[in-house]
Amino acid sequence: MAEKTAPAVDPKNFAETATKAVEDTVGKAQNQYLAMLNESQNLMLDAYKSMFDGVSKLNLPVVPGMPSVATMAKLPAQMIDSAFGFGTAVLDSQRAFAKKVFEVTPA
Repeated sequence: MAEKTAPAVDPKNFAETATKAVEDTVGKAQNQYLAMLNESQNLMLDAYKSMFDGVSKLNLPVVPGMPSVATMAKLPAQMIDSAFGFGTAVLDSQRAFAKKVFEVTPA
């Protein structure tokens, strides 16, 4: 059986072709991961909704001095916004840094 050889590579287009192939492969993997992440998040949300629907049907006593559920629900939302705001700032800073690294890297 004849041994297959790799096709000839045009050095002028190699970097462009290789970059495109990597971008395509990474893009597909990222899309698959995000689809899986969204699906698992939706499944978790459905489970939480079912749990909270069940709890809401319970006739729980009011505890004196305890804030309302509506008041308590706002606190986690503020904490989440604050945490993700910080995370976004860190990611933006890292993105800017990565771009600067490539700016100073010799070609």
